[in-house]
Amino acid sequence: LYKYGLEFPKGGKIMFNNPFNKPMALYLDFMLEGPFPGIYPITEIIVETFGPNGSILSKPFYINPSVDRAVHFVQPAFIGTVPPGDIIVHVRPLEEGKKEAFRIAGINISEINDRFATPDVHIIQPQECALLRQEQAPAANLRLSGFADPKSIQIKENYNRSRVTVVKFVCDNVFNGPTDLNS
Repeated sequence: LYKYGLEFPKGGKIMFNNPFNKPMALYLDFMLEGPFPGIYPITEIIVETFGPNGSILSKPFYINPSVDRAVHFVQPAFIGTVPPGDIIVHVRPLEEGKKEAFRIAGINISEINDRFATPDVHIIQPQECALLRQEQAPAANLRLSGFADPKSIQIKENYNRSRVTVVKFVCDNVFNGPTDLNS
């Protein structure tokens, strides 16, 4: 069974416009597959918006498009709030050797008050890498900081296998500080 979307084998960007005269919630719909380790790469997302003083880049968000069960479908992920005007979403796959390229199936903007929890997007701080190195414990036992979307904190208790996988991968490959975990 084939699943389609915009593919980003080496990265790229999507440009679009928030036509409303107010900030809106931004969601990316991406292809999700399982079970682990999955066929799509962990991917970094950065949102660029434009204000009176030039462009503004968001903090990086990380998506792990793999889950622990046998599925293959489109998953929405809350990325952030965007102002009116032009927006660029920068996409950078981080894992090499995956069977398929990271795929975006849609971009949605909606009223901020209509947000729903999407725990699949993570913000990772460099200090989390130090925490991983200090713990020296199996990754499944680590307690890490919250998800990008505050509503998700109420849903998941940070012992999430996907999050631990993303944090370890980003620490080892983006922040370039090996964690030396036994996982």
